[in-house]
Amino acid sequence: MMTGAEPRRRSLILRCVKLMAALLVLAVAAAVPAVYFGLPLLARTKRARARVEKCLGRTLGTKVTVGKMEASWRDGITLKEVSCGPAAYGGVEITAGIGEANLRPDYGRLLRGRLRADVSMAGPHVRLRELAEPAGAARARLPRICRSGFRIRNLTVRRGSVSIEDASGSALRMEGLDLAGAVAGSRDRIDVEVTRLDAGLNGGRLTGGGVFAISPGCAKSRVDVVGTGMEANPAVSRIMRLAVPLFETAPGGSVRGRIDLRFKAEGEGKDVRAMLRSARGGGAFALRGGEIRGSRFLEAVGRSIGGAAAAVHEVEGPIAIRDGRFHVSDAVARGAGELRLRGWLDIDGALEYSVDVPGAGGLVHVTGTLADPRAASGPARPGEPF
Repeated sequence: MMTGAEPRRRSLILRCVKLMAALLVLAVAAAVPAVYFGLPLLARTKRARARVEKCLGRTLGTKVTVGKMEASWRDGITLKEVSCGPAAYGGVEITAGIGEANLRPDYGRLLRGRLRADVSMAGPHVRLRELAEPAGAARARLPRICRSGFRIRNLTVRRGSVSIEDASGSALRMEGLDLAGAVAGSRDRIDVEVTRLDAGLNGGRLTGGGVFAISPGCAKSRVDVVGTGMEANPAVSRIMRLAVPLFETAPGGSVRGRIDLRFKAEGEGKDVRAMLRSARGGGAFALRGGEIRGSRFLEAVGRSIGGAAAAVHEVEGPIAIRDGRFHVSDAVARGAGELRLRGWLDIDGALEYSVDVPGAGGLVHVTGTLADPRAASGPARPGEPF
């Protein structure tokens, strides 16, 4: 069984993604009542700006300040030098700011109580930090006008940055973020579509798009991403180990080098867990010019053949997801020698692999969990290609 701390560590990225999606919806929705206080004749007054800050703060559950506000009937309302937080949501502290945000509503629909708008943001920055100890959670809520439903038809983000830090301080850093998409939501549903994503990620590049939608009784997602040259720090390794067990290291272990990843998948279910279980897709991964030391998986393999776990300098292979499992076939790990791997890793951490080790006189079979793999040598099993 996995330890209590392991699911929490493994779920940080997923929690942060869901949190950012929810806060994006709230931040956009919160700007809508600001239109009422941001009419052209009133927008430059301190009273109007204070009302907008209060509305935004009440929605996001934390203090929000607005440096400057402008409005016109043609261009909508523009907020500049916006800052938010810090505030804690579910064990994650968030601090955020926006250089400039513009919201252009459909006034006709707004007067009928329906929100339709275009939103653009320039220079937004978001920092999400995992808290070592749980803290009091901020209370976020939709503005009343948005509870029956709203839609942001065109959302654009330019020159954005996002930092996701775990409790140890290791970070996943996205810089120069350019994004286009749409957002819709209500009291009990959220739909986020990203039609274009282009950003620097830990010294490399990430491009792609996707969809995430959740409503009562249904959750669905689609993702299509390509990452190249990403630095393999612990935060990036945390993502990779969700699919490839070699990247899970014991205390004192490390992963370094550059990671390439191509992945496309989609899923749908009654909730997020069922959605992940139903997901199907695939791609390929590679670690180049680096080293994996202290891999729990390789240490188990080494013990089974009476030797030490050798360091690995390169790993590459195809990857697929189906039935709630990440499947790796014909992957190659190169170090002093060459290992060939085939098997699967469940989204809950259970695994089953076969490893062809040169000179071992047979295969090494690895079972157990990501945090506690167990290995034993033996002959090839039916269906194994080695």
